[in-house]
Amino acid sequence: MRAQFRVSNKLLPSITTLDATNNTTSSIVAPSSPGKQPLVDILDVPIKSKPKEVSMSAFSFLFSGIVQYYQERLTHGADLEQKLSDLGYSVGFRINEIILYREKNPQRKNRVIPMLQFISNTVWTMLFGKNASSLEQSTDSINRYMIYENQPIECGFISIPKNLSGLQCSYFTAGIIKGILTASEFPADVKVFPSQNKESTVFIVDFDYDVIDREELWK
Repeated sequence: MRAQFRVSNKLLPSITTLDATNNTTSSIVAPSSPGKQPLVDILDVPIKSKPKEVSMSAFSFLFSGIVQYYQERLTHGADLEQKLSDLGYSVGFRINEIILYREKNPQRKNRVIPMLQFISNTVWTMLFGKNASSLEQSTDSINRYMIYENQPIECGFISIPKNLSGLQCSYFTAGIIKGILTASEFPADVKVFPSQNKESTVFIVDFDYDVIDREELWK
């Protein structure tokens, strides 16, 4: 016996079709019920530049699901951290694009310090509603910088098992940082460590030496 499906008008989307003969488009909109607003073609909806906030409960539920998904398929914490970093890396590319789109007069960042200030201020505020705790430069290496965050939100709702006690879920944010830097032509490696007092998380950014050589040319 074949299964029979009944399609309701409420579930019919607005569809845009292309007439290949005259290169024109036409919209097919599902009929609306009496007293209800008609469906709007998604292509007619303007892109809103004002960002929308996501509830903390929704983010924690989604992020914990991602961590659990990888945890069930991986046995080593380093592999899970790499997966989170890769996921954040792709997010970082998209964040860089949308921020540049929303800026009225976007300007290309050519120097290391302004680029890191852009991340620790503009990007951090967009993602977490506040600036990063601090931005510092290493005294031991000319290509190393540190971004400090006191309470990473991605770590607040994750219960880490004993066999993964050293797991750093903030590698998701580290991947975002790396993605933005790569998209802006500041290739770097980003790692995550707890601070010496264990009260904050440190994102260590090690730039490629080509970036440092280019920085010297601007001086």
